Amino acid sequence: MSTGTPGLPRIAFVGRDRQLYAVGVDEAGPVQVTWSHLAGGLEAVGGPAADATAWPCWSPDGRWLMGFRASERGKAAQLFIAEVGGVEERSLFDSEDEHPIYASWSPDGQRIGLLSQQDEELQLSVIEVRTGTRRLVDQGVPLFFTWAPDSTSVLVHSGGREGRPGRLARRTVLGTGEDHAYPAGPGSFCAPVVIRSVPPRVVFATASPGAVSHICLSDLDGEQPCHLATQRGLLALLADRTGAHLAVASAPKGNGTPYEGFGIYQIETGQVQPATTRPLLAFFWCRPNRLVYASLDAKAGCARWTRVELDASGEAQERELVSFWPTREQVFLLHFFEQFAESHPIVDASGRYLCWAGHADPSLPPSPEGSLDDTGKPHPGIFCLDLDQPDLPPRRLASGSIATFGPSAA
Repeated sequence: MSTGTPGLPRIAFVGRDRQLYAVGVDEAGPVQVTWSHLAGGLEAVGGPAADATAWPCWSPDGRWLMGFRASERGKAAQLFIAEVGGVEERSLFDSEDEHPIYASWSPDGQRIGLLSQQDEELQLSVIEVRTGTRRLVDQGVPLFFTWAPDSTSVLVHSGGREGRPGRLARRTVLGTGEDHAYPAGPGSFCAPVVIRSVPPRVVFATASPGAVSHICLSDLDGEQPCHLATQRGLLALLADRTGAHLAVASAPKGNGTPYEGFGIYQIETGQVQPATTRPLLAFFWCRPNRLVYASLDAKAGCARWTRVELDASGEAQERELVSFWPTREQVFLLHFFEQFAESHPIVDASGRYLCWAGHADPSLPPSPEGSLDDTGKPHPGIFCLDLDQPDLPPRRLASGSIATFGPSAA
């Protein structure tokens, strides 16, 4: 089976029937990856909640899609992997009392880090793909993690709510070896950022009185941290693929408020270049000289994509792209974009294409036939925009609720 033209990126998405599909950015016909396991399909059991799939995530080699599947009660209770263009599907996690909420593959594709909720507690476990063996790694609320490049450990930011101290640590996932607790408590940020240099390094934020966080660079064990910057409020940290640049945004009023623009730090020199001062919801690296960000247009009640290009002198040139109304899942991804940016990328590996799920700007061409519901209203769609040709309107590839790019073309 093919999911598009060789050499072009692939997109996995949750379709209108709440099953997983793969499609090429050239709009080749989508390939269905999962099917309902219930007799008679979804409609026979009263709607898309039962047996629905969610949050597709590509394996590093592009062979598998991981996802969650809901039980008959409509709660996500299973983690599975399904072969793209193949026939094999395997369940790696089933539970009656845990709710999986996020998962990502290890860089070598041999393990999956699973974040699940049980009662009021979040817990991080690691599942061996070959055997299905599961190992508990950490617990806390909140809890964010990033895989180390060698896939044998994870960098964890946990705790720090309701009077409990937060923790930063490197946790082994093999059941052998030592954990390494960072000497300083975490500041207000999300997931640790791995810089894939030789040797690899990590960027994180440590706490200081007065809601101030210090952005630090260190080895993976948190030893001998080097200070990069100091910022106030909730921080968003995201490195580009080369590991040379770090984009930093701050929301001084805390969680749930917009970030007040962002700047780009040269990691080796500490020099900073302002990229935008506009309030924004999330940002994503495309190339070392290009980013895109989502902002909120409160007057129009929608979101908007904007491209930022850095010219030869380092000056930032902004261009507004397109307005959109995101799906619920897309809003969740934007809210936790630092955690999702690497595991569920919405910018392809070349930095040319951007994808998202939602409703289109009404000024764009009408939705194609078959994308409307029984009342004549459009279903949310999967859209793709060519960032090298921003004058072209985004293309609607399919109906769906969330999408992510694969690691390479078929």
